[in-house]
Amino acid sequence: MSHLLEISNLSVSFLVRKKWLQAVTGVSFYVDQGETLGIVGESGCGKSVTSMSMLHLLPKTTSRIDSGSVIFDGTDIAGYSDKEMSRIRGRRISMIFQDSMTSLNPVMTNGAQLVEAIRCHDRDIGKKEAEEKAISYLAKVGIPSPEKRFREYPHQLSGGMRQRVMIAMALIQSPSILIADEPTTALDVTIQAQILELMQELKATSNVSIMLITHDMGVVAEMADRVMVMYAGNVMEVASTKEIFSRPMHPYSQGLLASIPRPDKTVGKLSSIEGTVPTLQNMPKGCRFSTRCGKCTSKCIESCPPLFRKDGHDVRCWLYADGEVVDGTSC
Repeated sequence: MSHLLEISNLSVSFLVRKKWLQAVTGVSFYVDQGETLGIVGESGCGKSVTSMSMLHLLPKTTSRIDSGSVIFDGTDIAGYSDKEMSRIRGRRISMIFQDSMTSLNPVMTNGAQLVEAIRCHDRDIGKKEAEEKAISYLAKVGIPSPEKRFREYPHQLSGGMRQRVMIAMALIQSPSILIADEPTTALDVTIQAQILELMQELKATSNVSIMLITHDMGVVAEMADRVMVMYAGNVMEVASTKEIFSRPMHPYSQGLLASIPRPDKTVGKLSSIEGTVPTLQNMPKGCRFSTRCGKCTSKCIESCPPLFRKDGHDVRCWLYADGEVVDGTSC
């Protein structure tokens, strides 16, 4: 069965002090129609870089795609020109960015930005018809008094309202895939719950596929069908959400879940993963998690493991070397 979106061996580099340093290495995954894939990991693990490189949104002067294919609906869009990608972005694949205040134009009304998103892909639609469609989408995402909000500017809305405007803009062309990059960042818990409920409703009614990028494991547990764990530009583990939470196999996945406060656990010191994500200039020679892993061996330090398939999980760890190799890409 073919997948709606399939990424194979995607590697991305950035120009740092006149040297090209690889930030994402050999990333492969897929998304099926109507599925939600959760992509998790600490800040700096390559989650946003992976999604933005797919859509050619990274600056060309300081970044490049070293290798890989991006098969969307049967076509490789990795080599598309800007003009060709403009037909895909917003219309077939949409993105909700992390910060709605900086993503929305402060000198344009909310309505003008929505109308622009409609008319840039559908030049035959009249201005009045586009305005009516924009107002209907503001109502669809739960914004009260949509006609009034249509005429207001982003700074006149709350953080939750601005995020809803971003969601309306992302959905207004009825895309096949919605990339949600930290859609609930900086929102209070009540608004966060409303945004997640809205996304679930939209998925149920429109069968849109969602790539949910987050470091919040609670959000992933509620939203995702499958989970991909990333660390330092590598895929570390992929499995169903149920499997990841009930039986994480990679030491990094185990560390992420152990650091979540649990009401059923005895109160005491919270677990944490010692150290920080390595910089591009100081990537470990072997497994990229080796410098922080409590189960590290000499083999981990010297050699990067491929992705093994073991008990329904794809895991990049030498602990599961008796499993089937499904991706031999090195770190």
